[in-house]
Amino acid sequence: KLVDFACAVRPHYALEKEIEKELNYLDEKYHVRVHMVDSPLYDISSTKIRKRLKEKKSVKYIVPDEVIDYIDENNLYRG
Repeated sequence: KLVDFACAVRPHYALEKEIEKELNYLDEKYHVRVHMVDSPLYDISSTKIRKRLKEKKSVKYIVPDEVIDYIDENNLYRG
């Protein structure tokens, strides 16, 4: 009840009617407010990011520099 949620959908992820159905379900079950956000749509996921890191490819401009630094410092997702 204290927050509103924002929802941005990945390209080709779901049809508009499916999204509306899910948002209605969340409102009915949990009484949450979810707002669709107009934003650039990038077909990226945490799975794709981990795959890029494992393949030693750059994730610059996909995740914040601080996250890249943390991943590097802790040797995460590298193999």
